[in-house]
Amino acid sequence: MKRIFSSLALALSVCAAAPAATISTTLTVNATASLGATGGAINGTASFTNGIGSGTLSATVPLTALASDPAKTTFTISGLTGGNLTGNISVPLSVLTGGATSAATVTLAVTSGTGTYAGATGNFSLTGSRSEEH
Repeated sequence: MKRIFSSLALALSVCAAAPAATISTTLTVNATASLGATGGAINGTASFTNGIGSGTLSATVPLTALASDPAKTTFTISGLTGGNLTGNISVPLSVLTGGATSAATVTLAVTSGTGTYAGATGNFSLTGSRSEEH
């Protein structure tokens, strides 16, 4: 079973390293969360405003991370104009198991990046809707 969730974050800052420029951006995520015998996976699109562009969000949730709620793992957003972003993601177990409501919040903490985004930092709280594919 796959769960699809779309989320919109409040406008928050992602600070890019080269003379510490600050970019205020809104992040929209449309991703599929799946759960299997070895853990979970989150894959989809991540779209930023203000010139950052769109990329592919991917995160693997190891089985050991499912022992706590929210499950915590790392993510990568690749294919952005100028580089990639990496960081930590916290996902309520209800998002992975199919019991999530629109009140479920996924958090992303950008801790670094490549290219233009080397040294980038920022935090996003994602809330939104969820639908299921059977």
